[in-house]
Order: sequence, then structure tokens, then C-alpha cells
Amino acid sequence: MQDSVSDRTIGVYLDALAGDQAAPGGGSAAGIVGALAAAAAEMVVSLTRDASENILAAKAALVELRTRALECAQHDELAYGYYIESLKLPKGTEEEKSARKLAMSKAMEQSARVPLALAIVAIEIIHALEVVVHEGNKTVLGDANAAIVLAQATVDICEINVRANLPYLKDEQLALDIRTSIEAAHEMTVHLAAERRAQINERLIQSIA
Repeated sequence: MQDSVSDRTIGVYLDALAGDQAAPGGGSAAGIVGALAAAAAEMVVSLTRDASENILAAKAALVELRTRALECAQHDELAYGYYIESLKLPKGTEEEKSARKLAMSKAMEQSARVPLALAIVAIEIIHALEVVVHEGNKTVLGDANAAIVLAQATVDICEINVRANLPYLKDEQLALDIRTSIEAAHEMTVHLAAERRAQINERLIQSIA
């Protein structure tokens, strides 16, 4: 089994991403981007003196979200592996064909669910940024803004990956539910990102006045 994403050096990961294998791919990379978003937000708290209990609680949440983002990166790679293994299953009899199709369907379902889960992580990162933006060190609010951009990019990639996998889902109701969920996640991300940027701009203006 491949090492966990968090155990690889950035150079090893990038070499693998650039290589001739399909995993890690864009879905896994989205998890890395999400983890970067959480870490950039955490840094703002780390550089804040006399941090309040609220902002420390936000950092604790961000630490957990960073871990979850990396887990999603790992799960994306595993989902692809499950699909490849399902393709190798025997198909000589009707029973074998049926079992193979079921395994392929489950693998594709997982491939659609993982980016949806990651999108939720990214949204939670932007939520956690609210108190960071209001109470964090204002000299590094640019990094909070970077965290917003990274979290929004994570959701954008997740939406791409969900839509890529939806045509392969045999359960039409499930496909509709997942499509509706990722669209809602995208809309929420756009709204929250704009809200956080406005809060950053407002605080910066206040610091100048």
C-alpha cells in the first residue's frame, strides 16, 4: 500500500503527480490545496499575540480540517485504485460479470463522494476563517486571503471531479443528489469567500483610519 499523503515529501508527491500514473491526480491534489488553505489560516493565528479563546478554538478546528483534507487526498487515490482493481475482476460467467459491475459501480460512487466530502471541508475552513479575520494579526491578513483563495480553488476542483464521475453512476437518484450537493457547495463557497474578503477589506481600512 502506498504511503499516506501526509508522510510524503512535497518533492516525492509532485513527482508522482507529474508521472505516468493516474494516481495521484487532480482529486488528490485538491486535498493538498485544501490542506494548504487550512495551514495558511492557522498561520495567522500562530502569529497573533494574546489570542482569545475563540481564535484558539478556530485554530484547533483548522488543524482538524487540515488533517481531513489530507485524508480526502488519500481517499481519492484509494478510490481510483479500487476502480482499477474492479476492472481486473473476472467476467467469464454471468455471476462474475454482475459482481464486477457492482464493484465498478461502488468504486465510481466513492470517486464521486470523496470530492464532495472535501468540498465540505473547504467550506468549513472558510467558516473558521471568520473569527481569524476579525481577531487575527492584521499584518498577515493577506495570508488569510490566500487561505480563502485556496479553499475556493479546492471546491472548484471538487466540482470538476464530481461532474466527471456522475455519468458513470447507475443510480440516477444518487447522481442527482450528489450533483445538487456539489452545486450548493459551490454557491455557498462563492458567498462565504466574498463575505470573508469584505471583512478583510473592512478591517484593513479601519486599521488605516
